[in-house]
Formats: sequence, structure tokens, C-alpha cells
Amino acid sequence: MTQFRPSLPHGQELVFDGSVITYVRDLDDDLLHILDGEGELFKVWTENGREELPTWRWLFLMLNARRLVVPDESLSAKGERLRMFLNMDLHACAQRDFRSPWKWVWAERALKDGAPRSNVLKDWISVQPLPPVPHQLTGMPSVIAQFHTKPKWRSLVNWMNKHEKYGGLPGAHVTLAGRKVGHSQLPPVDDAYLEEAAKTYWADSRLPTKTDAGGLVSRWRDQYKEEGGAEGIGGRMPSRQAVCYRINKKENADNVAKREGRWRSNQLFTANEEPVEVTRCFERIFIDGTQNEHLCHFSDSWKIPSPAMKSVHAMDAFSQFLFPFPTFTGPYRADMGIMALLAVFSPPELSDAEVEEEPWRILAYQVPDLVMYDNDKAQLPPNLVPNLSLHSTVELAKPYHSNAKARLERYFRYEKLVLRGYGGRVKGPEFLHDPAYDPLTHIELSRAQYAAKKEEARRYWNAKAKRSLGWKSPDDIMRAYVEARR
Repeated sequence: MTQFRPSLPHGQELVFDGSVITYVRDLDDDLLHILDGEGELFKVWTENGREELPTWRWLFLMLNARRLVVPDESLSAKGERLRMFLNMDLHACAQRDFRSPWKWVWAERALKDGAPRSNVLKDWISVQPLPPVPHQLTGMPSVIAQFHTKPKWRSLVNWMNKHEKYGGLPGAHVTLAGRKVGHSQLPPVDDAYLEEAAKTYWADSRLPTKTDAGGLVSRWRDQYKEEGGAEGIGGRMPSRQAVCYRINKKENADNVAKREGRWRSNQLFTANEEPVEVTRCFERIFIDGTQNEHLCHFSDSWKIPSPAMKSVHAMDAFSQFLFPFPTFTGPYRADMGIMALLAVFSPPELSDAEVEEEPWRILAYQVPDLVMYDNDKAQLPPNLVPNLSLHSTVELAKPYHSNAKARLERYFRYEKLVLRGYGGRVKGPEFLHDPAYDPLTHIELSRAQYAAKKEEARRYWNAKAKRSLGWKSPDDIMRAYVEARR
């Protein structure tokens, strides 16, 4: 048992289920002398219901279960920092941690609105406008940039709990790490060696892997110790993850050009073509098709597998508003491309209740200025172009051009991610793919049900606020355009 013991110095503080305990010494080959937070002998409950001294086996089990943690530093030091930060004003907190005012503002707003502390918080965050920067922080660029983002819901729940626990003081949101945000936690010599190894990796392609860059750090550390250096160096070599992280942080167009050549750098960091500027709705419409990933039954009463279904979608380039689209089986054909286009040209089919609730939707159609089709004759036959050109300019995307309709391609990825949980998905070679999986025996949905699920995904896409739209939704932008046109 003793050969598997961790190295614990006398007086090492541990955290067990949130309480601090202190390791003192070994009592024999297996028993441990540990004190609780009040200085009393620490005992544990065994499986037979008796209180006994902890053993090395208990220590290993608790470490594996993450109930026992060896902190990097004394909790008392973090407690001292917290007491110091709680007495600081908002400006001082921002100088210590530029993200802390942003956390404080979002936690204050969420608690004031009574926001739920569950995954429903995602929807609350999506409809909230970006908060204004407090006036005393307007001269701090890093703080201003942070206020142009929105938090993740799980993080916000933690901030709300802190806000309540410490009476709404901004200092509660300052990081308790013993360094400022962005500063390395490594000793100065190790940090300098890591920085130099990362620069060497990008400057010299003869260094084949990032692991070899870590080898340089190890060699430099050994030379430093042989020369009698003891100050500013850690007790152990920085981890491989630390080496890779530092190298990855320096990945940019110039460094990739040094290591792999300018052609590779342009391929990774330069857009294939300049993006097309659009200034209003219906100025440019993207039309493209996608094949769905699921097999379906022909109908609820006819449980025979049908081929994978396809859809042809039309999207407004300015608002990213997705119009109603056809979903069908069989090959791509011109009538499906025409149906997708007619959804842009003509008013949508809505129920009386939908029209009464949101009357602007019945007017969300118009003859567009330009239509960009996929370069596929099955979707747009050549004999259709002259008639279509009487109303709109027709443009064909370049073959195999991934950036031509990037917004619509992004929707395809989103839609497939939403639907991938349903049975009958035809899986490609991927991680943990079960070779015995047969999609034909796992079909859940009929063709009509699958088309209904795709319509739900379209409506959710249109209703969801997006960072690329300034935290507005496609519905918001289309509605504003329709109402201004009236």
C-alpha cells in the first residue's frame, strides 16, 4: 500500500467536502493522523458504521471521487484576499480584475429581475440588452470590451450566488488567484523559458512537435540548475498542457507564415473573397439545399423506411431570416428550388391566430434585388434564369466555395445539431461510433413529423438573438423592416 502513497508534507491542508483538514503524519503503514478544522482528531465513518482513523485507501478513494482536494495554496491566503477585495470600490476592482464589474452588473440585473437559476436562464440572457458601462469605468478599454459580451448561464448562476452571499459588494466578483488576470502563474524563470520555447517552435520548422518544444524547456531548466540557479524556478517541470497552451496562444498569420509558409498562412487566416456588404432586408437572398441525416417512416401508419429527406432553404442575407422551405424525398429538382423562392416572393401561410398575434409576418415577403442560388442545375435550371432576371438579379455561387453562403451553411449545422438526438440518424465515422448500430431499427419519426421538427428549428432560429446581429433576432430585424416599409 505504501508504494502508492502521494507525497504529502507535514501540515498540508486538504479540503474534504468543503471543510479544511490538516495532514500531520503517518501513524503506521496505513493509518493517518489528520486534524479537523477545530484541531480535533479527524475520523471517518466506515462501511460497518464505525468511526475510525482515515487510511491511505480512504485517501485514494476520496481523491478519485473528487471529495478530497489538495489546494494549490492555503485557503487562509484566499480568505485574506477576499476580505481585502470586499472593501474595494468598483474602479479598484476593475484595476485588479477587469471582468469583475461586468460580473457584478449582470448578477445585479439577474437578481433584480428574479431570473431563474436553471438552464431557462439562457433564454433570459438572450433577450437582455447589453448593459451600459458604469460612468467611472469609461476610460478603461478592456472593461468596455468585456461589456460588449454576454455571459454563459452557468457562470451567471455562480455570480448570483456570490452576489447574495456577500451583500452585493463588487469585490466578491474579483478573482481570488494570487495574480492579476492574464498574468502567468508560473515562476519567472519557468515562464521565460516557456515563452522562448513557444517563439522557437513557430520560428523554426525543424522543431517537429510541441512535445519537442517542451523538451527545450526541460533542457534549459537542467542547465540553469547545473549553473547554480535556484531563484525563480519551480519545483517541477511545467506540464505538457502548459507548453501546448502557450504555443497555441501565439498562433497567428505571421507565426504560421514563419513555420509553414505564406501560402498556408493565407489559407488559414485570409478570407477567400471579401464578404458582400448588405444594408437592408431583401437586398440579397441565399438559396441552397441540404440532405438531412435521418431516415424516416413514410407515415405513422406505414412503417416502411423512406430515403433520407432533403430541403431547399432561402435566407435573407441581412437579417439571417429563414423563410418557410420544402422538405421532400427523392433527388433535388427544379420545382423544390422554385418553392423555396416563392416563399420569399409571396406571403406565408399563417393561421388566423398567428396573424392576430403578429400581423407583421403576413407582410414579410418581397421581390428581392438579388438571388444567389447554389451552382446546381437541379435546383435552378438554366431556362428559368431569363424569366427570373425580369424581377431580380440572379447570381450563382462559385463551385466548392465554402464562404459564398456562410450564413446559410451555419444554419444547416445548427439544424442538424438540434435534430441529431432523434433515432434513425445515419452516422458517419466518428468518435465512439457503435459498429452494430443500425439506423433502420432506430427510426422514430415519420416524414411529416420530421418536417414539423425542422419547422420548429426554423422558428427558433428566427426568434433567437445572435451576437452577429448585435444581440437582435432575425425576427426583430425583419419586423423592423416590414413596419418601416408600411
